[in-house]
Amino acid sequence: MLQPISIAQARNKFSDLLGEVYYGGKRFLIEKLGKPFAVLVGVEEYKRFEEAREYFFQKIKATRAKNKEIPLRQIKKDITSAVAAIRGK
Repeated sequence: MLQPISIAQARNKFSDLLGEVYYGGKRFLIEKLGKPFAVLVGVEEYKRFEEAREYFFQKIKATRAKNKEIPLRQIKKDITSAVAAIRGK
């Protein structure tokens, strides 16, 4: 879970936060004026995120290639219909 922290707190305790992230596996949500602004996570977690992101986009690319003959308008219509069905609308 992300632990919220203000930018001012993050600035004042940056070295300590880095230690908590690196050694303790903690994650911080840095907020500016109470709104989410950035996330501080460890390198390994970031690498996993990047790998998952790359995998996701490769799947999209492969799906597009398989369905290249289907017009984009039809794909959008099918997706909208499926979402509505799932939401019970």
